Amino acid sequence: MRHPEVLVVGCQPGGPGTAAVAEVLGAGADAVVRAADGPSGDRPGTQLPVTSGGATAVLGDGCAVDPASLLAEIEARSRTGVALVLSEHAPVVLPYHRIQDTEVRRWAGLGPSGSPHGAGPCHEDRIAGIGLRVADLLDPGAVRAKLTRLVPMKLALLERVFGWVPNGRRALFDVDVLADSCRDHGHRLAPYLADVPDFLAGVRARGGRIVHEPGGTGMWAAGIVSPGRVAVVGVTPACTSVTAGRVVGLDLPALRRAVRLGNVDWLCLTDLDLLSGLGDIPVITGHRPDGVPVQQRLPGWPATDWAEVARVGDRALPTAALVYAEFVAGVVGARLGGLGVGRRPGDTILLDPMLNARSGR
Repeated sequence: MRHPEVLVVGCQPGGPGTAAVAEVLGAGADAVVRAADGPSGDRPGTQLPVTSGGATAVLGDGCAVDPASLLAEIEARSRTGVALVLSEHAPVVLPYHRIQDTEVRRWAGLGPSGSPHGAGPCHEDRIAGIGLRVADLLDPGAVRAKLTRLVPMKLALLERVFGWVPNGRRALFDVDVLADSCRDHGHRLAPYLADVPDFLAGVRARGGRIVHEPGGTGMWAAGIVSPGRVAVVGVTPACTSVTAGRVVGLDLPALRRAVRLGNVDWLCLTDLDLLSGLGDIPVITGHRPDGVPVQQRLPGWPATDWAEVARVGDRALPTAALVYAEFVAGVVGARLGGLGVGRRPGDTILLDPMLNARSGR
């Protein structure tokens, strides 16, 4: 029997591997929820969660929605059909948010963001109470009133603080053009708008299965996740990094903290294939008073046909790999729920029947 509701969380900065695990867990689900902008490095540039078998894609209150990009994704999936529920309260990304995102990161000396482009400035406006919500797009008068105040402020911020030079892009700050675009986007997105907590409550009442893509703890307070009903699956790479055959081991105290903060029930270790043939595997088990890490080494495993392991399942795993994964899960206080042995979602092996998409309801 599968668990009726599963939340995927990243246990390492950037949330590596979470998208593939969420896709595997989402097979056979009735709804796949993206409640908030999360690390999207696994699938840059996408706003819709991956669904299959007629599942409904859900975008919650915390998703910064770029209407033009979202509509393009819906159109791209039109052949297979898209069942979508979009929160009325989700904040809207406008062209000036994308410019602001680029300029702020340039000013700070940062690389590209893992979140949807423009999401950071969009959420700043949401928190300040000055941004547009998706529901506002259905009210042209309200949109124009907000844009009339916002656009001059954004233009002054970019030019005077960040030294932005328009280079022919001032049209992106034309209130009339922006208002017309918002009206068109609102008309096209209107069929998808709904109250997300109410929709999910209906899925639960019907006995449906819900999988939540990576999101923050605010999901509990927002009514997106039902406390006491949800199983939390934490995802972590099997090591911190591998460079030229040198393994930097997992920091188990830090991972244990992430597991506790995230209320993680099951742990999924990815990238086990990267460790094959490298000898003993180090892990950090603690730190001395001077900050020097205390390491322990566990037996490694030989080169392996990982495609065959993915096809056959955990019984084809090298014994040492399974022992290593069980050791990590035991130290951090979670059950071992899955293993990733490649880059594709199909390379994720689920170990617990409560999570396995192939088991019955």
